[in-house]
Amino acid sequence: MDIFLHPIEGKPSQCFDHVTWPCDCRCVVVLLNPRKNKQHHIFNSSRKAITTLAFSPDGKYVVTGESGHMPAVRVWEVSECIQVCELQEHKYGIACVAFSPNGKYIVSVGYQHDMVVNVWNWKKNVVVASNKVSSKVTAVSFSDDSSYFVTAGNRHVKFWYLDHAKTCKVNATVPLLGRSGLLGELRNNFFSDVACGRGRQAASTFCITSSGLLCERGLLCLQLCRLHPTAGPRVQTLGYCAYSLLTCVSPVTVVQVSPEGGGEKGGGGKTCLPRGSFLSCSSDNTIRLWSIDGHSAPHRNILSNDLQKVVYVDDNVTGLLDTESVSIAAGTEKAGSSVTEGQQVDQSRAGIRTLRVSPDGHHLASGDRTGILRIHDLDDMEEILNVQAHDSDILCLEFSKPDTGLQLLATAGRDRLIHVLDAGRDYSLVQTLDEHSSSITAVRFAGTGKVRMISCGADKSVYFRTAQQTGEGLEFTRTHHAVRKTTLYDMDVEPTGTYAAVGCQDRSIRIFNISNGKQKKLYKGSQGEDGTLIKVQIDPSGLFIATSCSDKNIGIFDLYSGECVATMFGHSEIITGLKFSNDCRHLITVSGDRYASPEPPAPTHIPTAAARWDSAPDCRVPADLQDTVRCTHL
Repeated sequence: MDIFLHPIEGKPSQCFDHVTWPCDCRCVVVLLNPRKNKQHHIFNSSRKAITTLAFSPDGKYVVTGESGHMPAVRVWEVSECIQVCELQEHKYGIACVAFSPNGKYIVSVGYQHDMVVNVWNWKKNVVVASNKVSSKVTAVSFSDDSSYFVTAGNRHVKFWYLDHAKTCKVNATVPLLGRSGLLGELRNNFFSDVACGRGRQAASTFCITSSGLLCERGLLCLQLCRLHPTAGPRVQTLGYCAYSLLTCVSPVTVVQVSPEGGGEKGGGGKTCLPRGSFLSCSSDNTIRLWSIDGHSAPHRNILSNDLQKVVYVDDNVTGLLDTESVSIAAGTEKAGSSVTEGQQVDQSRAGIRTLRVSPDGHHLASGDRTGILRIHDLDDMEEILNVQAHDSDILCLEFSKPDTGLQLLATAGRDRLIHVLDAGRDYSLVQTLDEHSSSITAVRFAGTGKVRMISCGADKSVYFRTAQQTGEGLEFTRTHHAVRKTTLYDMDVEPTGTYAAVGCQDRSIRIFNISNGKQKKLYKGSQGEDGTLIKVQIDPSGLFIATSCSDKNIGIFDLYSGECVATMFGHSEIITGLKFSNDCRHLITVSGDRYASPEPPAPTHIPTAAARWDSAPDCRVPADLQDTVRCTHL
C-alpha cells in the first residue's frame, strides 16, 4: 500500500473550539481542536470536491459548498460529523458560503459561470431570496444585525439587503436587492476577502485586496437610505478631487441650477432661489432644493444641511413606497387585488422626468412620466399650472433665453411632439411641431437676432428651425435637417448661441453650426471603449464640455479641440444629469444611485471654443465615419 501526503488547500474557518479547512483529498473536511490537539473528519459522500466552508455563529454546524455538476450546499453537525441538510440550486460550483449571525439564513454564491446568489432558510430547505451576479465573487460576509451581506471579488464589492418581513411572509423566492459599493480609485482591484464589522465597528465593512491593501468602507456605502451629506474619499484623477456627496432616497434623474439674478425679461431683479442652490427631480414624484453654499441657505433640513426643501408634486404617495413591497402586496392580498393593482400601476408610472427654471428665476417647469406639465411659482412653490401636455413621458423642457426677446417654453416627449408655449401669456399654446418620427431627447433655443430652435431624437435626426412672425402670430419653420447613423441622446448650445454639441450613441460629440446646419467638428466624448454618451453639458464660459457615459464615468473635454482634460468617477449607476454652476466652480452630477455630487471642474484659461471655430474651416469627416446629411432650405 502506498500512502501519499496531500498539501492542504482552501481557506480555513474558525469557531470557538475548532478550526476547519477543506483538504486536498477533495471530499474531506478536517476539524482540528487546538486545545486537545485532536482531529476529526467530515467525509462528503457525494465525492465532489469541497470548495468553501463556514461555521454557524454558535459553532454547532458547518456549511460547505462543492464543485462539479449540480453541486450542493451541505450543512454538517460538528459534534457527530454527520450531514443534517442538503440544499441544491446551483449548477456549476459554489464559490463561498456564510451563515447569518442569527443562524437563520445561509448565503451561497456560485462560480462565475453559475452567477447566482442564493439566500436559504436552511432549516426549511427553501431559497427565500435570489439574484444574479456578473463578476467573479470570492468572499461573502453578513452584517452584525443580519440585515444585509457583502460580496467581494474581481472589481466587485456589493451590498445585498434582506427584508425579513418579506422573507417570512412570502413563500416564493423574492428578488434579492443589491447595490454596488463606491470603489473610486480602488475599482480595478481584486478583492480577495471581506468582513463586516462587529460591535462598535458594525457600520463598517473591511475588504482586503490581492495586492495587500486593507480597505474600510463606512457610511458612504452602507447607509444609502439616510438623507445625510457624507464626506467622500479623496480620489485623485487627472487633478480632480471628489469632496462631498448628497444622498437621496430615490434615483435622481435631472438636475437644474438656479439662474443668476435677472428679474422680468432679464433686467436686474432677484431670483426666488438662494445663491448657490440647485434643484433635482426623482422617480419618487418629488422635487428637491439643495444648496452647495451652506452659509447662505435660508432653511435647513433636519436630516441634511444641504437639503433645503422637498416639493411633493402629487397627492398620490405610492411613488414614495418601496416598489418591492407594492409588488409583494399585489401577489399576496387577494381580497383587495383590484386596489393594489391600481396602486402598482400608478407606482410604475410615477416620477418626474425633467425640470427647468425660467430665466428670471420665478417659475419652475416640470414634466412627468404620464405627460403632465406642471408650473410652480418658486416664491412659495405653489402650483400655478397643471396640464396634460403629452400622451406619455415628457423628456425635455427648455425656456427661451432672455436675449431672444421672447418668453417661450418648449416641451418635448416620447410622443414625438414639441409644444411651444408662451410663458408671458399664461403658457398658452403657440405651436405644435411633429417632424420627428421617434422620441425627442433634447430641444434647445438659440440666437439673438433670429430666434432658433434645435431638436434631436431617437430617429437620428437634428432639426433646425427659425422663428418668424406671421399674420397668425409666431411660427417656427424648418430651415435645416441633418441625419446621422447613430441615435442622438442629448444636446447643449454654447453661450454665444452659434454652435450646438450633440452627444451620440457611438460615444462621439458632433458640433453643428446652428445657422447653416453643417457639422463643424467630430470627436470622441468618452475615454472608454464601451458604452453610450447619455448627457452632455457645456460650461457657462464656453470652454469645456462635460459628458456622462453609460460606463458611469464623467469626462471633461476642450470644446474646441476635443482634448480630454479630466475624467471623473464615483457614481455606481448611470449618470442621468449634469449641470455646471453659474460661476463655473462646480459640476453637479446626479445618478440612479441616489447621489448628487458637486465636483470642481477643470480650470479655465483659454479662448472660447466659438471664437476659435469661427476662424476655423468646416470639418472634413473621414470616409469611414461619414453620415448621411440632408439640409433643407425653406
